[in-house]
Amino acid sequence: MAGPSADEWIAACRRAVEVQKQVFDEHRGIEARTQYEGVGEGGDNTLVIDRLCEDAIFTELDALHAAGHEFTAVSEERGSVSFGSGESPLRVVIDPIDGSLNARRTPSRRATRWTT
Repeated sequence: MAGPSADEWIAACRRAVEVQKQVFDEHRGIEARTQYEGVGEGGDNTLVIDRLCEDAIFTELDALHAAGHEFTAVSEERGSVSFGSGESPLRVVIDPIDGSLNARRTPSRRATRWTT
């Protein structure tokens, strides 16, 4: 099966962003946004808000896979994750919070970047 359509990607991104907005609303201020939780696959300390925002994205990727699509996600926190056999050439690069330092400092900053 081919990868998700543009409409499917857009819908998945929009749903993930809605969850991410809730994450930022629930974690206001630099203290709440500077809580760390473990180390990601990239070797950096993982912010709780980064993990929660990435979880929202992976929930959507799980749904796309359940709909029959195959791809591999590459993430700073989780590394390489295959959705399917791993043979699909489609790669999804995930950086849930582009500029984590700014996200901690700025109450209105919500940045999400998916690249396919």
